[in-house]
Amino acid sequence: MGSLEGDKYRLSREWEPGGVPTWRMPELSVRVLDEEDWHIYREVRLAALEESPSVFGDTYDQEAAADQTHWRAQVTAARRVVAESDGSPCGVVSVGNFPQEPGSMELFGLWVEPTARFTGVAGRLVDTAATLAAAEGATQLYSWAGTENGPAIGFATGFGFRITSRRRPVTTDDHALGDTEIALVLPLEDDPHTVPNATAGRIRH
Repeated sequence: MGSLEGDKYRLSREWEPGGVPTWRMPELSVRVLDEEDWHIYREVRLAALEESPSVFGDTYDQEAAADQTHWRAQVTAARRVVAESDGSPCGVVSVGNFPQEPGSMELFGLWVEPTARFTGVAGRLVDTAATLAAAEGATQLYSWAGTENGPAIGFATGFGFRITSRRRPVTTDDHALGDTEIALVLPLEDDPHTVPNATAGRIRH
């Protein structure tokens, strides 16, 4: 089986007898994990740490050595949303409380496997996370990004997040995108003071 540009997340073609190709799209699913899915969260978390070690504030070796009890606690410490392509994890994002503002939740830890980026996986993860937060009673969903992280801020604002005046020092060892993070907020209920963003949820990342 071959694939366009060597990317398993794009169209793949299977050659039938007689040399006629049939095309298919990999099946993408997004779901919220529960405690019994700890091994799935471990797999995708370690993949994220290995690929982007400076972004997540932990080290691969420490996490890889942790036992099942640790991972069961981690998968339930926040709501973990995972994307799977043909059954294999390819992205993750988390949703937790936003203590600075009651009634709001926070989106954090967004990561997508490099070969799955710009295929819509990130958008599906964020859309599912926003739906989950709204279902749990949140009226706003916050997310933090480095002040110099143009791609992350662009993705968030394209999805419908608004830049706020909240700032904080960076919480990881990655200072390449600035020493300060900015909070962005996504309203989860109708806001009469804003104009709906026609591109929200349609950006392919």
